[in-house]
Amino acid sequence: MESDIGGPGAWPPVTQRDFSPRESTAVGLLIARRFLLDARLNDEDQGLVFAGLELAWRWVEGREVSPIHLCEYIDGEINLPFRSTLYAEGSVASHAMAAVFLSMGLAALYACKEAGVSPSESVENFGSNELDVLNGLSSLLGSEDQERISRVRHILAVGAGDKHGAFGGPIRQADVDDTR
Repeated sequence: MESDIGGPGAWPPVTQRDFSPRESTAVGLLIARRFLLDARLNDEDQGLVFAGLELAWRWVEGREVSPIHLCEYIDGEINLPFRSTLYAEGSVASHAMAAVFLSMGLAALYACKEAGVSPSESVENFGSNELDVLNGLSSLLGSEDQERISRVRHILAVGAGDKHGAFGGPIRQADVDDTR
């Protein structure tokens, strides 16, 4: 069978429509994390990006997070879109910043909806195709990273009907990062 990483016999492709908001965000955060492992960001951006990802993971894991704080990464003082312009187009760092921006946007939108908070205008535009764009970006990763992402997608898709979730409970960052 053809997969989303292009190899015969690999996992079938999965889209955002196959996942809950937390699952979609978890896949996006995993893709962003894989890019960040090889990205050379300046110290300030690296600190902001990792703090943002940790905040988004807190939301994915069901812990209390301010949706407004997540929105700050998209169009507030942190402003990931502006920061991403500091890196050469097509570089690993620019791909990493794009992946972080897209996954943080998903987290911000879904957290706002869940909390009944109106998202900012920029965040309101997220939601329909971000995971598909992230999937496209993930094709730029190495084959080992692509296989890891495909396994996580498959595990989430298979567990979608399980009342306990794919990992036997809420999605945790450790479950997704440690999936081999």
